[in-house]
Amino acid sequence: MDGTQFERFVDRLLGLLHTDYLPVRAHGPLGDVGADGLMLGDKVLYACYSPRTEVLADIRKKFRSDLHKAMTKRKGTFTTFRFTVNDSRDPGIHPFLSLTIGRARTKVHPVGIDIYDADRIGSDVVRLDLVSAEDLLMTRIPVEDRVYSIGLVDLAPLLEHLGERRQIDAPLDAIPDVNAYKIEFNRARLGPEVRAALTEGLRYSHLVDAYYAGLNSVDEHDRVAQGFRAYYAQVRNEAGSDEDLWHRLHQYILGNHSVTLTTTKCASIILAHYFERCDLYEVPPRGWTPGPSGREDT
Repeated sequence: MDGTQFERFVDRLLGLLHTDYLPVRAHGPLGDVGADGLMLGDKVLYACYSPRTEVLADIRKKFRSDLHKAMTKRKGTFTTFRFTVNDSRDPGIHPFLSLTIGRARTKVHPVGIDIYDADRIGSDVVRLDLVSAEDLLMTRIPVEDRVYSIGLVDLAPLLEHLGERRQIDAPLDAIPDVNAYKIEFNRARLGPEVRAALTEGLRYSHLVDAYYAGLNSVDEHDRVAQGFRAYYAQVRNEAGSDEDLWHRLHQYILGNHSVTLTTTKCASIILAHYFERCDLYEVPPRGWTPGPSGREDT
């Protein structure tokens, strides 16, 4: 997509996902006054760039120019500058661009800077429901009687990693009390079979932390967690039972095609990890502990 098409695509996507997103159009000699779009609630300023050819020097120059205009013309009105670039190469950003961003972040602190690239855009697209996705793409999407693995694009490497490490690394002997409390707090949504799978997954949850710690992308962990939170909020009240909810969460990772028992267990480890992070299921109030005979203490 060229610059105008890309900017309109991002505007439509963010408008479908966020009711407080405000696209900014250029107006004569005023231009856009240093912003292509604004997220009013979170105070995020978007600057879009979609070069015809991906030349590093041009991207760095555009980044510096857009940041300077934003800080000059809209200083004090935003807390995060989000550079939106249609870079279709491998995940991550060029080392020199990362240096440019790091230096700029130091200069404009406390304003934050991040990149909204093709990977993050793709992750946001799959959060849309069918009607919204058709609106975004301006075309009808043929639907088959099949559930696709929405999160697999982000989680496939992690599934492979867990399949290898689970055979090598020893599980934890016991799960922390905080997780035991959360399991008890969610007992209505965690029947015996689901609880057993979750508890087993928690014993290997540390492998997921180790995987993300070894990535170069510092926000990958939080980005995947955001997708899980959004999907859980969508399906938690639609599920007919605790096992149906657990099954739907598995489908987010695996789809509904047949997989091996090992892959199923690895998916349970991922769910357990995001349960532990408090991205899935409900969080007990501060100070809550299970009381005797089913009574709850706070």
